Amino acid sequence: MKSNVRALWGLAVILPFGLINQAAAALVYSQDFNNVTPGTTGTGIGDGTNIVSTNNSGAASVQDWGGFKALRLTQEAYGSTVSNFFLPDLNPGGFITSFDVSFDLLIQSTDSVYADGISFNIGQLNNTTTPYGSEYGMYNTSYTGDVLSVGWINYFGGTKRIVVQENGATVASNSSYPPITHIGTSVGPTVAVHLTWNVEDGLSLTYGGNSVFTNLAVSGFTPEAGYKFAFAARTGADTQDVWIDNLQINTVPEPSTALVGALALLGFLRRRR
Repeated sequence: MKSNVRALWGLAVILPFGLINQAAAALVYSQDFNNVTPGTTGTGIGDGTNIVSTNNSGAASVQDWGGFKALRLTQEAYGSTVSNFFLPDLNPGGFITSFDVSFDLLIQSTDSVYADGISFNIGQLNNTTTPYGSEYGMYNTSYTGDVLSVGWINYFGGTKRIVVQENGATVASNSSYPPITHIGTSVGPTVAVHLTWNVEDGLSLTYGGNSVFTNLAVSGFTPEAGYKFAFAARTGADTQDVWIDNLQINTVPEPSTALVGALALLGFLRRRR
């Protein structure tokens, strides 16, 4: 009888640990836009993403600016524009327990009069051909449920800052490391963004190597199945170019049902020993 228990124990060790490795593997989205045809918009990238804008001139599209190939969300030539970049559901049918996001951000204007900014969002977002949201976030009672947003607000006449919002309410704001706007006619340097969140540690953000938020608690935010990532950018009467490049999102999904069952079996066999 003891030898049979050992045999079952060996099988249990192999099975749960294999499942653990499978479930713990991050789900990754990565896009540097280098292999995307300039002018691509809508679902043209072909990776489940969607680029939409209230401006049909192609302002929101992948572009090649003198060798700098990236996604341009707003264009300085066009005011009163809202654009979105929707990502696919990275864990269909399940929810994520943490995420790690990095991308390069370029905000550029040819003069000192510019606006308004860009936001990064995760939540119950409606992937639609009707753009919505702003530099503050994408919470909208007509299109969304729960949404966590990080916004870069750089209206030249106001307080430039980075904000965290949940469902349209400001959780935190930092003006010590405001959004950087490059003034000039040639491609400016991008600024590195690194954003992490998990339920234990909260939200942390570095921008240009500076720690903007560290372990910020967002108590009301709990990801559910179907939560997606998206960007929103906006211009008003004043305008600017906003670009994102080298986007990578790593997510850790919930443990699978099989994993939970295997771990329960492992615990049972341990008790039997």
